[in-house]
Amino acid sequence: MTIRYAVNKKGGDIVPSRIYTIETRISGKSEIVKYLNVYITEYSAVTREMWHDMTSPDFIKRYPKMSTYVSHICRKHGLLKRTVNSIRFDIRGRMKSLMELKKTELKQISIKVSVREDKIADIKAKLDVMRQKAVENVLTEKELDKYRTLKASLYWQKNKLNKLKQRKDKLEYQIANRVYDMCYGSKNMFNKQHHLSENGYKTHEKWHNDFVKARDKNVFYLGSADESFGNQMCRLRYDAVTDTFTLDVRKEYKYCSSNKLCDKYVSISGLDFRYKKDKLIAILASYDTADNRNYPLSYRFHRVGNRWYLQVMFEQSFEGYRTSRWYGTIGLDYNDGFIELSETDESGNLIHQKHYDLKHHGTGNRAEAEIRDVIADIVEYAESRCKDVIIEDLDFQRTKARQTASNKRKGSRYNRMLHIFDYHRYKQTLQNTGFNHRVAVVMVNPKNTSKIGKQKYCSSKKLNVHQAASYVIARRGQGYTDQLAA
Repeated sequence: MTIRYAVNKKGGDIVPSRIYTIETRISGKSEIVKYLNVYITEYSAVTREMWHDMTSPDFIKRYPKMSTYVSHICRKHGLLKRTVNSIRFDIRGRMKSLMELKKTELKQISIKVSVREDKIADIKAKLDVMRQKAVENVLTEKELDKYRTLKASLYWQKNKLNKLKQRKDKLEYQIANRVYDMCYGSKNMFNKQHHLSENGYKTHEKWHNDFVKARDKNVFYLGSADESFGNQMCRLRYDAVTDTFTLDVRKEYKYCSSNKLCDKYVSISGLDFRYKKDKLIAILASYDTADNRNYPLSYRFHRVGNRWYLQVMFEQSFEGYRTSRWYGTIGLDYNDGFIELSETDESGNLIHQKHYDLKHHGTGNRAEAEIRDVIADIVEYAESRCKDVIIEDLDFQRTKARQTASNKRKGSRYNRMLHIFDYHRYKQTLQNTGFNHRVAVVMVNPKNTSKIGKQKYCSSKKLNVHQAASYVIARRGQGYTDQLAA
């Protein structure tokens, strides 16, 4: 699920909207699975060809207009224009996400290069102090061992720095020249053919079958608001009697046995969605109303092994939140193992606090279920109090990039805590739940929240550091500025 902000056409205001993706499994014996098993090979081949064309440096020179290229692919492969546009849209999204990933990697590697250079400078300074003593042979045996260790460390640090600089130069070149390197089916799966026995394969044919399944696994149909049923290629209908859905998928011309309407579509009935089913039913019902408020519906058929799944993507928005900071706020201080909550009134006074334990760590299912339950309780409380939820806008990418391997017990424990501290999942889950309940989640600057809380509120209000920090966060969300004393 993705949160974004769209312009309301009526008043021009910015309203929050969300892209939902819901999924259901398709019966393996249905006619649509038989069609997909045949069609996926050609669809995937065209996708790879279009990826190669669209990522080539001279693509714009060869095809100044995208419509010309789309028409060329349609004529070459005998595909519908809407199918080619869906592939083009999917490729554009992959290109954009890949380039953003490269920019993020470049920032992290730049930080790592800076850390290595500082470390090398520190080692050189220590060696300069000891080198003259080593020449005069006045070092003790212990100092001599340390001198040799520093020289070896300097060699390996320079080696690592050189590799980082090579990776940095490569990323800078790829970003500047817009070079996209991606392997459909994953590079890891592709390289397994060179080590068959180590990866559990007896023959190259067995590996190839698994690689093809990993490569040819998605069929995407892009929706549009000006098309009937929100999508020209797929038509989803709801049956209130059976409480299930029926999907009709338009086949390509070459797969139609005749020009009859019944031969142009392949259908599947008895579909059901457990998540956001009511929203999907409301969208389908809007197609029959007179206000013409059609919503686009995009579809993706996804294969996992021998199983096929149907994903439906649609957008939902609302005019405004049910909460406001003028009644007070709910401040949250997220830590490794617990969350502290502080509630303020309209004047910024502390009126309530609560402690939430998080017993599970890491990215496992138990940790994910636990954080969802805790956040659901927090959002429901904020909704009942009509107050915004305030959290810190933390970014651990720079901190993680600066971490190097540590043999010390304290350093290793800190590194482990830092990497299992899943703030991104906490923030994303909170934003998703807040959107569903129309509770605003506001991000504030995290600078000195703990220091200010310890200095100003720990003693006066008998709070620990984390409770005081959550109180400072809540007040900051209301617009109050607590400053550190000089």
